[in-house]
Amino acid sequence: MSCIWPVSDTDAEVELVVIPDYHRSQPRGFIAVQAACYSARWEHDRPGFLAVRSADGESNDWLEWSFHGDLLDADECSIPGAVLSDWAPSPSLEGSQSYRGDSVEAEWIQRRERGLLRARLVFLPDAIRYSLTFHATNGNETRVPERYASVRLGNGTHVHARAVFDYKPDTSGTFLRPLHAMRTHAAKWLTPPPFALAFHQLAGDWSILAVECPAEALEFTTFSGNTEAGGTMGFRLDYQSLPEFSNDFTSPELVWRFGFADQFAALQAHVDGLVQMGLAEAIHRDPPEWHKRPMCCGWHRQVELATALKNPGSTPDHLAQAGFATGAARAQDFSRQDVYEDHLACYERAGIDVGTVVIDHGWSVTEGDWRPDLEKWPDLAGFVQAQHAKNRRVLLWICVMSNGLPEEELVRNLEGPHPFALDPRHPKWKRRVENCLRGLLGSDGIHADGLKLDFTGPNSNPSRWQGEGDVLHGYTYLWEFFRTVSTAALAVRPDALLDFQCAHPQFAGFHTMTRLNDFFLSQAQAVRVMSTRARIAKIAALGALIDTDCPAGLAYLRSSSNFGNQSLYLTNAQLADPEVVAAVKAGQAGKG
Repeated sequence: MSCIWPVSDTDAEVELVVIPDYHRSQPRGFIAVQAACYSARWEHDRPGFLAVRSADGESNDWLEWSFHGDLLDADECSIPGAVLSDWAPSPSLEGSQSYRGDSVEAEWIQRRERGLLRARLVFLPDAIRYSLTFHATNGNETRVPERYASVRLGNGTHVHARAVFDYKPDTSGTFLRPLHAMRTHAAKWLTPPPFALAFHQLAGDWSILAVECPAEALEFTTFSGNTEAGGTMGFRLDYQSLPEFSNDFTSPELVWRFGFADQFAALQAHVDGLVQMGLAEAIHRDPPEWHKRPMCCGWHRQVELATALKNPGSTPDHLAQAGFATGAARAQDFSRQDVYEDHLACYERAGIDVGTVVIDHGWSVTEGDWRPDLEKWPDLAGFVQAQHAKNRRVLLWICVMSNGLPEEELVRNLEGPHPFALDPRHPKWKRRVENCLRGLLGSDGIHADGLKLDFTGPNSNPSRWQGEGDVLHGYTYLWEFFRTVSTAALAVRPDALLDFQCAHPQFAGFHTMTRLNDFFLSQAQAVRVMSTRARIAKIAALGALIDTDCPAGLAYLRSSSNFGNQSLYLTNAQLADPEVVAAVKAGQAGKG
């Protein structure tokens, strides 16, 4: 069967023309593609590349997409082996041909020492889809190592662009970089983020390259672009673990879309594409009004108290009476009922409106056992009831850590400081979550109003867990964890506020709010960095509300409500500062 064919017989939006030997003497033929948003061309004398430019063909090339790729082991050695031949269309070109349809598919093959590679391209009116299959031949079995593998895609690609925008926030606060400064960094602040990069083309418009695959194929840990020698670039998917396979391994598809006004319009096209392909669900959000009110979290008050104990002789009297010695406590030790009651009283004295209270890390027996620590919270239900009486709601902090869980509900960790992680598919762990959340959120229990889910970044190392038999890999681990927690919570409280640090379309149905996550830069950078995170999250999470999180500079307190819920992480000392209080009130009044 031919590997170049029309997918649809409806009105043509894509045309592919094959000219096998234009000069009738030597192989100098070409394949040309004409689509609504671009034109593309492959030629015999550049066999490993596809040149892409504007639909009218008048622009400089937007990019020269390289078919090249490798499946690498932990030592960066190519598992399919050395290259034996250059790329060639499959089947070989035999006579002039023309194909028209809503989309057109084509394949190119490269022979390797232990098999061959198939580059599959699907040309759509507004996008090009690319995947690479590693196929073992002659009885060779291509097998990924158990511990680590990397798929390198498109290495040697030339992108004619001014800059690249990375949708993964990093510690520098930089999103837009020159092409020569592209670099790998793990997803940390948004987990997962959009797996995408946007390019500011020389002509002024934008294109976007993104991973678009079924959720069950999100088995990688990192998607990144990397600058190579000579100014070219490549893209890679890193796998801390991957299921064994033989003969064939096909990469997730990379999709390149073209012609957008800015990087945010490009991201919206990626999200729309996932929905149109049935890879993500369209979501109609109509949150209760209380979801939109100002929030406060007690974490910085907990840190304030723990910091006070680090200095000799500085232990406050009430802490000394509670048995805390100088330097002997951590911030999570102060997730206590008396601490939170005192802290909220400071908000009340300052006259600051609080709609939702977040009880942070330390309230539960352990990180994995989500039952109240009765020494710290002797009457959590009474505390929640008291907040409800004051027209406030209460969220409880949870995380993915497994401390305190029985070993049968765990899988082994190959790397990192923790030997085990919870198994989100284990029936006993699922029952545990259902029972815990029934007690925490149910009207006949503590009756809290939602959850703040934390530690889903690199600290959880979600891809490194290995157990007996079939296990989860990469982001499929978090996908299963989110699904279990979200389903159990919404079964008890359909109006629960689920505040996750997640901004990816295929995870968007699991939460109602995206937390923008920690900020450790100068407060002068807070509005720029966090408002950019918010724009990314709003699009990628299909309109989920925004928890603007922890910056506490005056400008941020005044303006964060412009792009999300005002989220206050204030200390008692800050609540006694008139300038801070005035900035918070200005933000709540919409005067930021």
